[in-house]
Amino acid sequence: MRKIDKISITDKVVEELSTLVKSGEYQAGDKLPTEEALRNTLGVGRSTVRESLRILQTLGLVEIRPGRGAFVLDNSNYTNKMVHDWFSENKTQVEDLMDVRLAIETMAITLAIKKGKPEQIAKIRAIHESFKDSIDKGNNIELARLDDAFHAAIMEATNNPYLVRMGFLVSESLIEYRKRSFAVSENIVHALAPHEEILTHIIRKEEQAAVKAMQSHIACSLEDMMNLINGGEQ
Repeated sequence: MRKIDKISITDKVVEELSTLVKSGEYQAGDKLPTEEALRNTLGVGRSTVRESLRILQTLGLVEIRPGRGAFVLDNSNYTNKMVHDWFSENKTQVEDLMDVRLAIETMAITLAIKKGKPEQIAKIRAIHESFKDSIDKGNNIELARLDDAFHAAIMEATNNPYLVRMGFLVSESLIEYRKRSFAVSENIVHALAPHEEILTHIIRKEEQAAVKAMQSHIACSLEDMMNLINGGEQ
């Protein structure tokens, strides 16, 4: 493992460890190095290591066992049938979550344009650039994390703690959806262009266009899910 630069430290550590797991260097059931070993190897603080491991657990990459350490979970690529079956079984739940997303994210993008600080808008742009850079790696876990981060950054730019909290709760419920969705290559493309459009409208402070772009993006996500269900196993 390589040393980590002290810019976006936690994100860098998460990316490094998720890449190692995805590449097969750590297999399902393997124990990751101790917090102390990771701290020394990566050149970061203990709190950064702990936060990174917590994120990896949230993403379903590792399981943290108290007193024993972090263990790699089965991270084999999802087959078309696995993706189809999961969406079929969770169709109603995902539809409900998309309804909530439609309500709060269209509100969020308006507030982000009105109240967002320059550094918060810059963060949204930086996450989008990282998403673009990660596409060629084919790591659906990392793409899911960056997709979540993009939408979370828009929430944060509202500077409304209640809306941020609501967004976090929805995001937590969409973890499995995002991982499986980005296992389908077409869905990656379907996220990239809308994110680009949304970011452009935010930067230009075009509220109505931004709202329409977000509505279209969420509708497209739901359409992708229905196509997976109706398409069945390929």
